[in-house]
Amino acid sequence: GDWIPVAWPHDGLKRGPADGVPLSDHYIRQGLNMLSMSARYKNDTGGGQGAEPVILDMTERMRSGRFRVFSTCTQSLGELRSYHRDQKGKIVAVRDDLMKAIQYGMMMLRYAAPKMAPLDLRGVQRPILTAGWN
Repeated sequence: GDWIPVAWPHDGLKRGPADGVPLSDHYIRQGLNMLSMSARYKNDTGGGQGAEPVILDMTERMRSGRFRVFSTCTQSLGELRSYHRDQKGKIVAVRDDLMKAIQYGMMMLRYAAPKMAPLDLRGVQRPILTAGWN
């Protein structure tokens, strides 16, 4: 829906090699509600973000049951299983487009918002979704 805030990568403003149009323009043309800044942990720290913090955050959320992947999401699970560390301990991320998209969303989780129902007869508006965003 057009109410959903969309996280996007730090290189979303660069022009694409095929058509010379920034990725952000493609998103906007599709009617996406892009956040005002690219995905980042802190509002004042833009650009490329390290993989380690978001991988640790995702792992902790998986262990605590706050992040789950359906067994039918075989591509996501395959990408997740392919993550490993090289001999120096650095994360090796190959063919990880879905994982990157999830990570951008996790970095910008602070902007997640539930869809709100229309005002009721008393003038009160309530979220349609009741699950927490933490």
